[in-house]
Amino acid sequence: MPHQHPSATGETMTGTTTESLGLNPEDETYVDETTGWLDRIERIELVIKRYPWPTVLLALGVGYAISRRLLR
Repeated sequence: MPHQHPSATGETMTGTTTESLGLNPEDETYVDETTGWLDRIERIELVIKRYPWPTVLLALGVGYAISRRLLR
């Protein structure tokens, strides 16, 4: 089922447009920022896949440190 949009000019139900809100549909700065974060996450995932034991030891160490703090 196709999505129904109020109009093709970018108007919403209240009549405001993306241009009136200061949003330019051609701007891709948000997309670029999101892509940067996704690239970093993918690199972290690759390091974890390549070296799983240091990641496990780090997680155990952080968990131990948190539990020691909570038990004080």
